[in-house]
Parts: sequence; structure tokens; C-alpha cells
Amino acid sequence: ISIDTDGQWQSLCKVIGHPEWADDRSYATYKDRHQRHDFIDNAITAWTRERDKYEAMEILQSAGITSGAVQNSGDLLRDEQYQYRQFHRFFDHLKTGPFHHHAN
Repeated sequence: ISIDTDGQWQSLCKVIGHPEWADDRSYATYKDRHQRHDFIDNAITAWTRERDKYEAMEILQSAGITSGAVQNSGDLLRDEQYQYRQFHRFFDHLKTGPFHHHAN
């Protein structure tokens, strides 16, 4: 989750259930928000824990907030874009037999 503009900050406040922060002068600038990092981070963590990582990403992105789901190896193997682009393929190895590997 990356907040680069005041508009994104205001959207984030609404999305995570704290719309009052958008107009609170104690969060007015990046410096103000940075000083309250841990408090804000705890609120974001509480919000994300209630959602699947892909659901959270979609909600945030639809609100104009830069975000992405952190994917592990299994997630990448199931990723529709990776499958569509045939990023992973099975290869035959003379000694070990077939194995799954990225096709780059």
C-alpha cells in the first residue's frame, strides 16, 4: 500500500473506516502522518486482517490507492496472468525428469 498524494490519503481514510482522519489537522501533512506511523499502520493492519489479500488490493485500487497483493510461490503458480503468459512451464531433464520452472 503506497500513499503518494493527499487525495490517496483521504481515500485510504475512508476505505479503512476512519474518514474523520481525512479532515483532522493532525494528519494534514506527510510529516504529520509519518509521526503517527505506528498508529496508522495498526489501523491498516486491522483492516487488512479482515480481508483476503486480493480483496483488499481490489478495494484499495478501486479507490485510487496504489496497492498489490504480496504473492508467495504458490500464488504465482496460480496467478492468471502468469498462466496466460505461460511464465511457468514443465521441462524435461534427462536425470531428474519433468520439472516446473519459469520459462524466461
